[in-house]
Amino acid sequence: MGDKDYPPLHASQAGTKETVVAICFITLAFAAVILRIWSRVLKAKRLALNDYAVLMALICSCGTASIMIWSVYWAGSGQHIQDVAPQYRTRIFVAFSAGQPVWGAANTCVKISILHLYITIFPSERFRKVCYGTMLVSTLYFLSVLMETFLLCTPVQYNWDKTITGTCSTHSDVAFILAGTTNLIIDVFVVALPMPTLWRLQMPLERKIGVMAMFSLGVGICIISLLRVIYVARMDLVDFTYASADLAVWSVLEPTLGVVNASLPVLRPVLARIFSSPSFDWARSSGGSRRTQGTGEESDKSKHTPSWRDKLQPNSEGGKHFKRIPDAYPLDTINLVGDTYSHDDRV
Repeated sequence: MGDKDYPPLHASQAGTKETVVAICFITLAFAAVILRIWSRVLKAKRLALNDYAVLMALICSCGTASIMIWSVYWAGSGQHIQDVAPQYRTRIFVAFSAGQPVWGAANTCVKISILHLYITIFPSERFRKVCYGTMLVSTLYFLSVLMETFLLCTPVQYNWDKTITGTCSTHSDVAFILAGTTNLIIDVFVVALPMPTLWRLQMPLERKIGVMAMFSLGVGICIISLLRVIYVARMDLVDFTYASADLAVWSVLEPTLGVVNASLPVLRPVLARIFSSPSFDWARSSGGSRRTQGTGEESDKSKHTPSWRDKLQPNSEGGKHFKRIPDAYPLDTINLVGDTYSHDDRV
């Protein structure tokens, strides 16, 4: 069958899904980074290493998404290989060879950003050494991704050009699974790393759980990493153009959501600014006035119902005999890159 008998390249249903996912989650990552920088401006803070790492992760994520969209419309990603002309099949391997290191760079930058944020938060010298060590491991992992991408086939060009004479390792699939598994292990370790320290903080239990939950959002990234590994293990390499579509979706979800996750802990200033704006104050006051319309007795009762915090104040009736016991370890504050969270703050 000649090239003229092949259907023209088009965005299949799988390819359209790739494009929509790429655009939506890159937009979400952009929004998170913009809010992050805005938070720095509001606090008059200079950008730190964790901010620059997130910016680099965003750039690499854009690269991953761009390669992904290009592969849909110019390489036949999402179409069965028998429907893709031979000259276009080479392009899908070019996209894969270019996308792997960019994907690895994006994930590595996300990890470095989170780990450096840990370093700025927690004062323990031992903890910081572990963070620096994990940064080194993450960087070495990225180098292994580069080697995996370009050294599995001989000559190097054979990785993306199957029309020339060459050979590839018979264990290529094992190498890709091992790379994904290593990435997953590092992700889990990064998420779990601050949990023992957070649990030992001297603060109310509900606030402690809230802080731990915020730092545990990376669990979602770990789940995506796991699903990507499972998909790679089951991927049909014979029909690679079709199988690459779902792989591309997982590959763009992981770094973009990683950028969002790395930015959330430092968004408190900008979120406080947004939710204290006049429009939100008007909405709250309007809702409050509607709720208090009724009997005066109900309104007065709602005004004077003491909270459990009020009852523990030394001057309150319920707290006349309350006396604070000094902490053995005064770890009742968390500094998020210069932002001090006291007992009266909310996560």
